[in-house]
Amino acid sequence: MRFAGQTSHYGGAFEIYDKDPKLPGAVLLMAGDGHGSTTVRHGKKSNWRTSGTVTEAYGEYADWEGRRVH
Repeated sequence: MRFAGQTSHYGGAFEIYDKDPKLPGAVLLMAGDGHGSTTVRHGKKSNWRTSGTVTEAYGEYADWEGRRVH
């Protein structure tokens, strides 16, 4: 018997701040892009896979710029 399932692909971006970015004085620590897929298999565990790259990093996180993240 075959299990029905669904796979979705996505692309996006992320930003990490030192506090809520809506508050005055919030500082951007790191930003980047990402892409991946989710697979939902009925009756089985689902899979989530993602990969991205840090495109901006500041302060103590400056060394992260250009790194791949998962």
